Amino acid sequence: MTHPDMKSQSQAEADVIVVGSGAAGFTAAIFASLAGCSVLIVEKANAPGGTTGWSDGAFWLPNNHFQQQKGVRDTREDAIKFMASTAYPTQFCESARYYGVGELRYSLVEAFYDEASKAFKKLEDVGALVTRHADRTDMFDHSPFNKVSRGRILVVKKPDGARGFGEDIMMQISSYLEKHRIPILLGHRVTSLEFNAFGEVTGVRVTTPEGSNRRIVSRKAVVFASGGFVHDAELVLAHQSSPVYGGTAVPSVQGDFVRIAGRIGAKLGNMAHGWRSQIVLEQALREPHSPSHILQPSGVPRHYWQAPGDSCMLVNKNGVRVVNEKRAPPEVSLAHSVWDAVDSEFTNQFLFMIYDRRCAEVFAGNYPLPHPGEHADYVIQAETIEQLAVEIQRRLDSLIPNIPPFMLGVNFAENLAGTILTFDESARSGCDTQFQRGSNIYDIELHREVFSIARKDTSWPTHDLPNITMHPFQSSGPYCCIIIAPSLLDTNGGPVIDAKARVLNNEGNPIPGLYGAGNCIASPGGRAYWGPGATMGLATAFGAIAGQQAASEPIKITSVSADQQSN
Repeated sequence: MTHPDMKSQSQAEADVIVVGSGAAGFTAAIFASLAGCSVLIVEKANAPGGTTGWSDGAFWLPNNHFQQQKGVRDTREDAIKFMASTAYPTQFCESARYYGVGELRYSLVEAFYDEASKAFKKLEDVGALVTRHADRTDMFDHSPFNKVSRGRILVVKKPDGARGFGEDIMMQISSYLEKHRIPILLGHRVTSLEFNAFGEVTGVRVTTPEGSNRRIVSRKAVVFASGGFVHDAELVLAHQSSPVYGGTAVPSVQGDFVRIAGRIGAKLGNMAHGWRSQIVLEQALREPHSPSHILQPSGVPRHYWQAPGDSCMLVNKNGVRVVNEKRAPPEVSLAHSVWDAVDSEFTNQFLFMIYDRRCAEVFAGNYPLPHPGEHADYVIQAETIEQLAVEIQRRLDSLIPNIPPFMLGVNFAENLAGTILTFDESARSGCDTQFQRGSNIYDIELHREVFSIARKDTSWPTHDLPNITMHPFQSSGPYCCIIIAPSLLDTNGGPVIDAKARVLNNEGNPIPGLYGAGNCIASPGGRAYWGPGATMGLATAFGAIAGQQAASEPIKITSVSADQQSN
C-alpha cells in the first residue's frame, strides 16, 4: 500500500480522499486501504468520529454473521420485501415489479442486504471493530413482512466484553487507523470539488484551521461521508415541510455536500426526510443549563427515545392522546406533522408529556424525568389538572418569540381529565383501545429493559396490572408536564447514489470519481428507520461499497481544468 503524499502546506495527494470520519467515512477509508490505495481522511471538526462518536454504538444489519452462526434464516427475498415496504410505503406494492419502488431504489435496498453483513465481518476479521450480538426486537416487529423481527442488531464490544457505545467505536477505529497509517486532517472544511479536462473528479479544495485554502488531489476518487444538514437552518427550512426544532447530530453537520454537489449538477433526493426524533423543547431553544446528564458533550441537547414510565402519556393542544407513546421516535415524531385544514395549523406541533407524582418518583432518572432530588427547569408542575393547564400556557407564552404563539385549546383541561380517565380504564384492563400501547414486543421490551427502569428505593407498590407499560394516574396531584417538540437525529437527504455508491447527476449518470455514503446522501433506506443502529448499518455498508469502488477506479490525470472547478 502506498501512503498519502503531504507535499506542502498548500497541497496534499492520495489515491482516495474521504471526507468525514464517522461510520461511513472510516469504513470507506479502511476498505480503500485494504484494496491497496493510499487514503487521506479530511474532517471538518477538530475531533474525529462525527455523530458516530455520540451514538449508542449499535448497527442494524440483516442476515448478519451472528444470525448465520445461530442458524437464523433472514432470507434475501423476505428481508428486501420488508425493507422496501417500510422505506417507501406510499409506493410499495407486493405484486409489482421491484415492489413498486423503482429499479434504483430496489437496487439500493438489495445492495444493503448483500453487502452489510460482509462489510462487518471484514471489519471484525481485520481487527478494526469488535462487536457482539444484541438480542433486541425490531421497531417493526408487528409488520406482516418482517419475518425475522429480532437479532439484526449488533453493538460494539469493549475489551472486557461489556456493551460499548459510540466513543468505544471511535477508540477501536482510531487505533486501527493509526496502526495502518491512515491519516486524518482535522479542522479542514471541504469547500469545493476539482475536475480534470475529462470531467472526472480529481480532488477537493479545503479551508484549513488557519483560514488558508489548500488543494488535496485524489488520484482515483473522492468519497463524501460528511453528514447531513440538520444544523443548517436555511436548508432545513427549505426542505423539511413540517416543524423541526433542532437536531442532535454533531454541530459540524451543516449540509456541505448538498451545496457542493448541487453546484456540479448532482441529483438530490430524500430531502424532506430525516432520522426523526423528539426533543425537550426548552432544551432545544436555549443554551442548556440543566443537569449535565441530559447534554451531549458539546452542549447539544439529547433526543429521548421513548416516553418513560407507565402513568405517562403524550397529549396535543386539545388535551387528547394522538399516538402510542411506546413506539420509537422515528415513527412517533411523525405525529407532530398532522395538519389541521380548518385552523390551518400543525395541531400537534408540540406534544405535552403528562405524568403524575408516582411516575416521577418510580421512574426518576429515565430521561427526560429528573433524577431524585434534582431540579430540571423544563418540568412544569401543578397540584391540579386545571392549574397545570394554566401553567403550561404560561410557559408557552414565555417562550415567544423563540417559538410562534401557541395556544392550548379552550377545553384542554376538561379534555385532559377525560383522557386520563380513558387511559386509567385501559391500564386496569390491560388493553389500550386507542393506540394498542403495550401490545407489541417492542413496546414492552424497550419499556421494561431500557427506557423505563423502575427504581427499587421508593415506597410505591410494585406494578401488578396486566399491561406493564400502563398504570392509572394518581387521583390527586401534583401532576407534571414536559413540552416535547419534533427534532431530527440528522437529515438523510442529499445527492442520489447508485448501488455502487456512485453519485449521480441530474440525468441519472455517475459523476466520474465521486462517491457518497452515510447521512450526506439520499438514504438508501428512504423514510424508514428499521431499528436501533439503522443509521450506522446503512452508513457502514455503503461506506464499504464506496471504498471498494473508489479503489477500483483508474488513476486519473489530475491537472485541473480551469473550466471544471466547482466554486
